[in-house]
Amino acid sequence: MAFRAVGRYGSWRPYASGSLAITMTGPGSLAGETQFPFEATGGAGAIWVRSLPGKAGTITVDLAHPSLGTATVTIASRLPASHDVAPRASGPPYRSFAMADPQAAVLPG
Repeated sequence: MAFRAVGRYGSWRPYASGSLAITMTGPGSLAGETQFPFEATGGAGAIWVRSLPGKAGTITVDLAHPSLGTATVTIASRLPASHDVAPRASGPPYRSFAMADPQAAVLPG
């Protein structure tokens, strides 16, 4: 999931500073840190969200910045139908994701 700091009219703010706090709930795990330093990355970044094996449901990712505000993104994690994935020798089948609102990850400032 990619995110960036933008101004009131949607222009990118590459000199944004401060840390973005990232929290997640639902049947998934966050690959990476829960604090993201905007000043080190030019006001933009990305995280990986991974589904949990055998679990389906809504994953909610909340982003919070002390001066830019908050944003929430929901991701629908579903189990594949039996015809979606070829059988594997071991391990869980692959999952699929759909972002309900990809623009929600843009933090206006």
